[in-house]
Amino acid sequence: MKKKTIYVLVGCGVVFMLLAILWWAFAPGILIKLPEGIDVSQTAEGEITLYFDLATGQSLPAGEEITLPMAIVRNLNSLDDEYDAHTGLIREQVDLEIGGMPQGEGQDSVYVVDRKSMQNIDDPRAYDNSPDNRVDRSGSYYPILPFEDRDATYYIWKAEIGAPVAARYIGEETIEGVTVFRVGGTMEVSEKIEVAPSYVSGLGLPAEVSFEEVKAGLAQMGADVEGILALAVTVLSPQDLEALNQAMQQPVPLEYYWSGEVEALLEPETGMPMGNRKDVEGLSVEPDYAALGSVTDILVKYAGDPQLGPALLSLASLESTLGESEPRKVFEYSWVSDEDSIAESAADAKGTLDKMKMVEFYIPLGLAAVSCVLLLAAGGFYLRGASGRRKAGGPA
Repeated sequence: MKKKTIYVLVGCGVVFMLLAILWWAFAPGILIKLPEGIDVSQTAEGEITLYFDLATGQSLPAGEEITLPMAIVRNLNSLDDEYDAHTGLIREQVDLEIGGMPQGEGQDSVYVVDRKSMQNIDDPRAYDNSPDNRVDRSGSYYPILPFEDRDATYYIWKAEIGAPVAARYIGEETIEGVTVFRVGGTMEVSEKIEVAPSYVSGLGLPAEVSFEEVKAGLAQMGADVEGILALAVTVLSPQDLEALNQAMQQPVPLEYYWSGEVEALLEPETGMPMGNRKDVEGLSVEPDYAALGSVTDILVKYAGDPQLGPALLSLASLESTLGESEPRKVFEYSWVSDEDSIAESAADAKGTLDKMKMVEFYIPLGLAAVSCVLLLAAGGFYLRGASGRRKAGGPA
C-alpha cells in the first residue's frame, strides 16, 4: 500500500513540475496581451494662446493675441466586441474646453493594435477624429506605449501630422508604488513638419489665400511688390502682361506646420499611459511660396531691363531667404495632467501588473511548490518504510 502511495505521490509531483515548466514556458505568451475592459479617464488643464482669428482667418496684430484657459478630458475604452485573438480596438475620445466653452463634439479616434506587440496595424476600422478619415498607423505605437528598452527610440502616432514621431526615454519616477517612465520628444518649428489636411479642415482654417494677401505679407518683409508690378505694366509685352494677370488671379496654397515638446508618463511593462508632465505644442502657417513660380518666371524674363531689372534684384534676394523664414503662429497651447488623474492611472496600472505577475511568476511557482511538497512526501514515505524494514531486520 505504501509503495502505491509513493508511486502516486511521485507521479503527481512530476506532473505538477511539468505543469509548472509548461506554464512558465507558454502561458505568459498566450495570456499576457492587450486586455479587454480598458476604461481609462484622464484630465488636464492649461492654456492656449491664439495668434490667428479663427473666424476670419486673419492674423491678430502683435500685442493683441488672446490667451484663454483650457481643460481636457481624455477617455480610453476598449471596444471588446471588436476584439479577436490577435487584434484589439481602442477608442480615444478627447473633449476640449477653451475659455469654459466646449469645442464642438470633441475628437473621436479608433486604434487597431496587435494584442501582443501593442503596435498599430493597418486596418480599415482605424481612423483619426472622424470615421471618414481612415489612416494607416502600422508600425507605430499609441495609445498603448510599451517602453521597456531605455536606449531604444519608439515611434508614437501623432494624429495632427498623420505620421509617427520619435520618442525616447527621459527619466523615471515612482507613483503609487509603480515605476513610471518619462518619455518624450521635440518637434522644432524650423523642421516645418506638415500638418495633416484633415486636421486643418477640422479646425475650419483656410487652405489657400489670394495673391493680394501674399503680396501684403511680402511687403512686410521689405519687398516692394506693388512697385515692381507697376513697372512691369510699362515693360512687359501684352502677352506676358496677360499671363501675369492670370497668374496673380490664382490662389496660393497655405502650408501648416506642427511643433512642440512633450514629456509623457507611462508604465513601461503594460504600456498604459498616465498623462503628461509637459505638453507645449503649436500650429504655424505660411504661404507655399513655390506656387508663386508662375509669377516670377514671367518677371525674370525682363531681368535685363534697365528699369525693371534693378527692382527684381530685391525680389530675388528675398526669394532666397523665404525658405528660411519662420512661419506665423496660429496658436500655441501648454497643459499638464491633473495629479489625481495620474495617481489613479498608476493605481490601475499596478492592478494590471499584479495580474501579470500572477501569470508570469506566482502560478508557476505555486505549481512547482506543490510538486516539491508531493515529492518530499513521497521521499518521507520511502524513508519511513526503509527505516521500518531495517528495524525488522529486513533489507532496506
